[in-house]
Amino acid sequence: PLLRPELAGRCEPQGDFVVVYARPGFAEHIQPVLRWFPGTEFRVFPSGKYDFAQSLAACRGTIAPAGHQFTSEALHLHKPLLAFPQERQYEQELNARMLERSGWGMRGRIERVEADVARFLKLLPWFPLCRPDDKVVFRIHDSTAQAARRIERVLDSVPARERRRPAQRARGGFSF
Repeated sequence: PLLRPELAGRCEPQGDFVVVYARPGFAEHIQPVLRWFPGTEFRVFPSGKYDFAQSLAACRGTIAPAGHQFTSEALHLHKPLLAFPQERQYEQELNARMLERSGWGMRGRIERVEADVARFLKLLPWFPLCRPDDKVVFRIHDSTAQAARRIERVLDSVPARERRRPAQRARGGFSF
């Protein structure tokens, strides 16, 4: 995973709230359901009210689509995740499957969103759950520096005459 600098090394006291990443397409399914759980504080993002990095580092659990970035950040911070893979998105299906195997999350389905949220909230104190396959071990670490070095090596291999500013490339010519 590539971790945002504001999340790397974060260690906050655990709060009593759940972070919900409600990007367009998912928001209309999840937001109405959150009202069914008045005893639970949900911090819904994007938000102008709360700081995302601080909230993610301090929450007791997360609910989000099963995209790689958010899933990696939640796992890195040891935050249980109820992940809803987007239909026909193989990467997200794989992320949700591997999340369950890690013991740090559950796979949700939009057609049963209310029941999945209720089950997740009930199980929050028990994460990580027992892994069905103890031979599977996940090691989540920040690979940002390694990725940056690889990108720099690729860029260094491009001849200087072909290295133009992005605006120049957009007008025509260079792509890789």
